[in-house]
Amino acid sequence: MNGVTMRTTTTFLAGLLGSLAVALAAPPLPVTDLQIQVADSAHVQLDWSPVTQDTLGNPLDCVFYDVHLSESPGFLPTEATWIDSTSAASYTDSFTGDRGFYRVQVQSCPDANPLDMVLIPAGQFVMGQAGVATPEHLVTLTNDFLLGRTEVTNAQYLEALNWAKAQGLVSVVGDYVQQYGVNLLRINYPGRDYCEIRYNAGTQQFYLQAGTYDAGSWGPGEAYPGGNYDPVNHPVMWVSWYGAACYCDWRSQMENLPRYYEGQWGQIPNPRNPYTATGYRLPTEAEWEFAAQ
Repeated sequence: MNGVTMRTTTTFLAGLLGSLAVALAAPPLPVTDLQIQVADSAHVQLDWSPVTQDTLGNPLDCVFYDVHLSESPGFLPTEATWIDSTSAASYTDSFTGDRGFYRVQVQSCPDANPLDMVLIPAGQFVMGQAGVATPEHLVTLTNDFLLGRTEVTNAQYLEALNWAKAQGLVSVVGDYVQQYGVNLLRINYPGRDYCEIRYNAGTQQFYLQAGTYDAGSWGPGEAYPGGNYDPVNHPVMWVSWYGAACYCDWRSQMENLPRYYEGQWGQIPNPRNPYTATGYRLPTEAEWEFAAQ
């Protein structure tokens, strides 16, 4: 999913910069009740209580957990001991029969997935290409806007998706997440383990899990054998255009900004002027080309 954009002005940006001068957030509370048991001859099951507060007692809307494994009982978690990350309060690991010791570290999502946006100033540029269907023509963008520096990550989408689920905005129908009766995101592909955002029907929470599917030439198992990678900062995948548009509206609602799409798919292109919208939306073709230049 490509980045999102929102209209702004230099005054608004200055306000954002000023708001950065705040105390650093307190770290999440640690996991203190990790339980480990052999699930079967091939797997170990880890379970713990969800962490919902930081060390100052403030509520946390989004956390994920780093799972570590070592042969030493008193080890300190490092990159070398990390085996996976998940947003669920449980984890299943392959069991080899060798002795091992587990630790689970809690990470706060806002520290891992800020909406890193870049100010694109208003300006004029030549859009299009000579000799093609859209020939070169002069375009003027009269408003500054903010554009995401990177593609939307799994962690960013997951945070907004769980928020939308808690608000009753989305539902899980088969292998898909839906809103307004359309498919937004695929969370399961039978026989092919490559969806990174999953759903736990018991906790009614979405979570991240590394995929292991390997077709011999592609899939996460090809790039990361055994699924041994961290999907947190990967670009979100298996999301439809509708899922991208709904993500923009969720972000706007989370920040008390006006929604742009509101599920009015029969009116796309939206009759409202995108260049005067103050909430999150997908960038226009002109904004993409201008920002790229």
